Amino acid sequence: KAVYGLQTAGSSWHETLAKTLTEMGFKPSRADQDVWLKESTDRQGNLYHEWIICYVDDLLAISCDPKAVMDQVAK
Repeated sequence: KAVYGLQTAGSSWHETLAKTLTEMGFKPSRADQDVWLKESTDRQGNLYHEWIICYVDDLLAISCDPKAVMDQVAK
């Protein structure tokens, strides 16, 4: 495990995040590896995209239910 503050901590955190998001079905954007996309359907059956945007150690979830996405990331 990386220790916070070391040079390798950021890289290690990003690898862990990438593994988690991949397991959740997200794929990194071709243009920016810190932007993750996943196709999903809402309760009415409409197709939409969920987005997770990462900047350093902050995450932004864009979804019909962003709290559910972030709860899943936190596990």
